[in-house]
Amino acid sequence: MSNLRYISTTEITSAVNTLNISDVFTDDFDIYVIEGTGITMTNGGGDYLYGRVLNTSGSELTSDYWYASGYLPSSSNTMAEEKSTSSTEWESLNYIGAGTNDLGNITMYIYNPTNSSAYTFYTLQGSSFRTPSTINYMWKSIGMQKSYTSVTGIQFSAKTGNMDNGKFEIYGLGVS
Repeated sequence: MSNLRYISTTEITSAVNTLNISDVFTDDFDIYVIEGTGITMTNGGGDYLYGRVLNTSGSELTSDYWYASGYLPSSSNTMAEEKSTSSTEWESLNYIGAGTNDLGNITMYIYNPTNSSAYTFYTLQGSSFRTPSTINYMWKSIGMQKSYTSVTGIQFSAKTGNMDNGKFEIYGLGVS
């Protein structure tokens, strides 16, 4: 078996606020990689990308999300930070503009999703582009869903608008 096994691809081809990707995490792996590419938004000047995890019934967990996100816009030389220890979702996974050529990408690692004796953690890095002010964003984020719940899927959503396009590829990461 290779160290990286393809699991699934989910594409957004028309406007949706929320995307559920169910039944992709199993006991086969402790670590999963999610590659989100070409994500576009439709809310005014742009929108934040949020995330939640899905339990074995496919329902989103709506509490106990902890996260810290740092981002550096190209229009500044100062790193900005957002964090919470009591959120209803992982906020600020990325900020994506809503212009014609604006898009975002993420690489997200999910740790221990199906282990009901451990919290589910994530690490993320991302980039995005926003016009008309022509700002590039670089993102780093970490977090956990602080409950002992078996997680088998993930949900991505736009904070206030919609995601118009995007592709989410999921891989299981084997550790030798």
